[in-house]
Amino acid sequence: MAASTQYPLPFPSSLPSKFTHDFLTHSKDRRLYNLALDTCMKGVCVDESKELPKSMSPEKILSSLNSLEALYQSDVTQPFGLNSPCAKTYVTRCLVGERGTTYKYLGLRMFSSYWGEV
Repeated sequence: MAASTQYPLPFPSSLPSKFTHDFLTHSKDRRLYNLALDTCMKGVCVDESKELPKSMSPEKILSSLNSLEALYQSDVTQPFGLNSPCAKTYVTRCLVGERGTTYKYLGLRMFSSYWGEV
């Protein structure tokens, strides 16, 4: 018997406390943060800011993420199954990593933009 894929649980739609911030952080709401890590974000590794090099200020990180804007591509699906016309979705994503890295989701394979060229 083939091993089945284990997907993380969805984030609960009824929350134990009210979410009042733009971002979910450990310091602002520890309970919801841990809930997210136990459900929809299971397996995510979090680097504490004190572990990052001093040269990586929040402003520099945000600027770097904004510079990736041109690399985002629309996802494409075949809403009526295989061999049907492809359709763009509202979802966009980009993959950045080592040369040759690929990512496949719902039949769409993306190739990474190399770290050194972005």
